[in-house]
Amino acid sequence: MLLHGEQYLSIKKPIPTSGTLTSSSKLAEVLDKGKAAAVTTVTHTKDASSGEVIFENHSTVFIRGAGGFGGKKTGNGQSFTPYLQFIDCLTDSTLSDEQIVEPLLPLTNLLRANPTLS
Repeated sequence: MLLHGEQYLSIKKPIPTSGTLTSSSKLAEVLDKGKAAAVTTVTHTKDASSGEVIFENHSTVFIRGAGGFGGKKTGNGQSFTPYLQFIDCLTDSTLSDEQIVEPLLPLTNLLRANPTLS
């Protein structure tokens, strides 16, 4: 069984309004979690004409029943903070603070309503 673990998206350049984007993925690490394996890939999406990276996506999945192969137990310690990254990508924007924070409010309300999720 494959379970979604974690995903991170970083917007590196303004998104073009036209053109062609190409994506390529690489295996970043495979961790032995005992009864499961944690597999992380990194995908770079580039502007086909300039070769500039527009997006960087890290994705981790857990594959139950695939562990126990004697590999590394812990990763590189990288932790993603998607909401902070989201706000960082808007720093050059003309959006007001309210327009940036408003999409995050449902998350804070959900955490207040169910503290076990935090």
